Amino acid sequence: MNKKKLLLIILISICLLTLGFAGGTYFGWMKLGKATRSMERFFALAGYSQYTVMEYQNANYPEAKKALLQFIATLDEVKKLKDIDSFDYRMCQVDTILTYGRLAILEEKHGNPSESEKYMSNATVICQDVKWKDCSSNKIRQFVDRLDSNLKDKK
Repeated sequence: MNKKKLLLIILISICLLTLGFAGGTYFGWMKLGKATRSMERFFALAGYSQYTVMEYQNANYPEAKKALLQFIATLDEVKKLKDIDSFDYRMCQVDTILTYGRLAILEEKHGNPSESEKYMSNATVICQDVKWKDCSSNKIRQFVDRLDSNLKDKK
């Protein structure tokens, strides 16, 4: 085999390896990058959710209400993101249901039945969107109460 032919084979091999590496890196980054963003979002929201529940359980009424409303606003912003997948969207919807349920309970405890009904109505509408079997106010309240009592027990 002459030197020119060998050199040509080596150059073509190097070009193909470079293209393969670049293509693999690009497509891997697109897939793995999305998964990484999803996990980052998941952990950030989980931490924020824990903070919100702590405020709800321990803060005074205005601070607890403020924390819950801010968490809902954050969840609404996350749901608007272009790269959100169906799991993240559903997770945000469930967190929104729970947070509206907590707001309804908080308002009820503080003698605001109309506000309580408004928040529970928001929770039931989102619950129907998520397609839970039972989206009644009582079921949502039971679910929130059970979750929150489990969280108190772990303190």
